[in-house]
Amino acid sequence: MKPEPNPIDVHIGQQVCALRTARSIGQETLARRLTMSNYCLDQCEKGNNRFMSHQLHKVAEITGVTICYFFEGIEDELLALGENGVNDKTVMTPFCDKRSTTTPFD
Repeated sequence: MKPEPNPIDVHIGQQVCALRTARSIGQETLARRLTMSNYCLDQCEKGNNRFMSHQLHKVAEITGVTICYFFEGIEDELLALGENGVNDKTVMTPFCDKRSTTTPFD
């Protein structure tokens, strides 16, 4: 039995797919620019495989967003799922929130 995809990988994959579609970039085109196969990109967009950090950075460059775009809304999704025992949004540090004056390690 195949394990369920990680909710973070699913979220990031959905963000990439939605952004790619909104920018009218075909899957084949993006895959070629990321030097990966169409199949691999499809699996990453579904959350079955993980994007590497340099690939997310490249997608951000190609589409004109910041890397933080891919993580927007993830706290709410994890909270709803009760991922990792998180049941209080206040414990989650917004890594990409420019208003935040602390780091996750403070």
